[in-house]
Amino acid sequence: FDNYPHESLINYEHPKILEHKGNPSISSCPLRNPCIYILEMQHHLFKYLWKNNFSTPITEQLQAGSMKVLEVGLASEIWTFDMANNYPLSTFIGLNNFAACDDKSNNNNEPLNATVLRTHASSIIPFPDETFDFICQRFFLPQLITSLNEQSNLIKNMIRVLKPCGWVEFMIFDLRLYNSGPYTSRLTQAYDSYTNNGRECSRIDEEQLYNMLISTQRIQSIVIKDKHTLLGANGGRIGELLCDVLVQPLKSHKSALSEYMGICIKEFDEMYIIMLQEINDYKTSCISHRIYAKKC
Repeated sequence: FDNYPHESLINYEHPKILEHKGNPSISSCPLRNPCIYILEMQHHLFKYLWKNNFSTPITEQLQAGSMKVLEVGLASEIWTFDMANNYPLSTFIGLNNFAACDDKSNNNNEPLNATVLRTHASSIIPFPDETFDFICQRFFLPQLITSLNEQSNLIKNMIRVLKPCGWVEFMIFDLRLYNSGPYTSRLTQAYDSYTNNGRECSRIDEEQLYNMLISTQRIQSIVIKDKHTLLGANGGRIGELLCDVLVQPLKSHKSALSEYMGICIKEFDEMYIIMLQEINDYKTSCISHRIYAKKC
C-alpha cells in the first residue's frame, strides 16, 4: 500500500487550509456550518496523514471505472465529492444520516459521477442486496457517534448491500489524547461528558468494529492499521493544524462548557491557554485507525 496517488498530498494553498489560517475561530465564520468546517479540515488533514482517502487496495479498480461506491455517515459529500473528482470513471453515492451536518451549500459543486442522499434512519441503507463494490464509513465527531446496537445493525446492512468480494472500510480516531497534561485531560474529559449529556461516551473502537464484522459471518479477511500523530509544534505544521481542529470545539462551546464545569469564563480561558502549552510540553498525540475488510 505504499504506492499512493500523488494527488493526495496536501496543498497548503488549498482554500480550506488558507481559510483556516486566516480565521483563528471556527465558530466566528457566519457563512459556514461549524460542524461542516471542522469535518472538512479533518478530511484534508487525515487524507494527508494517511496519504490517501482510503487504505483498501482498490486504486486500480477505481481508476479503471465501473465501481459503485457508497459512503455512509454525516456530511458525506466531503469524502464522496473528493473521491468522485479523483476517480471520474467510477460512481459515488453519499448517504447523509445526520441533518445537523447537512451542507446544502456544497450541492453546487456536485460532480457528475456523484450524488448525496439524505436519510433520517441511522442504521438503514435503502438499496438492494449486493449493489456496491466499496463502502466507507468515518467517525470524526465524537458527539455524533451512534450507539453500539445501531452501529452493529448498520454494519449488517453495509455487508448486505456489498457485492461478493467487495470491500468495506472504517476510519476512526481515539477520543482520548495521549500523553496529555492535567489541564488538557480536565478540559477534554469535561467536553466529552458535556456533549454526551453527562453519560460516559459510547466510544466505538477498532476492536468493537472488528467483532461486529466477524459476527456477520460474511467476511473473509480484515486488516487494521494505526497512525500515531503528534499534535502542536512537535507535529510540524500538520500537527498544529490538527491540534487547532481537535481543540477548537472546546473554545467554541466555552460559555456552556464553563458553566457545566462550574468555573467562570476567565478561568476557562486561562485553562485553555495552559492546555495549548501542555500539548507541546507533554508531546501530546492522537491515534487514528483504518479497518478494512473483504466480503466472502
